[in-house]
Amino acid sequence: MVDKFDYSGIDSLERFSGKHPAVMLKRIKQSNWTFTFDPSKKKFGSFKARLLYFIQKKFGWKIGEYKNYKVI
Repeated sequence: MVDKFDYSGIDSLERFSGKHPAVMLKRIKQSNWTFTFDPSKKKFGSFKARLLYFIQKKFGWKIGEYKNYKVI
């Protein structure tokens, strides 16, 4: 089992403000690690990644994504 995970490759995150499923609450309370990340800072490696992120945020559409379901 790995003690640490390298989070340096993360390009963009948003703060979770929802509610976790009940089945996860015990596991979250038992977590023995801290995660510090400034969600306002983005680390995109290329212009293409920045453009795709912008399109997804602006229009809610992820180019090339295939969904075989409909949200009802």
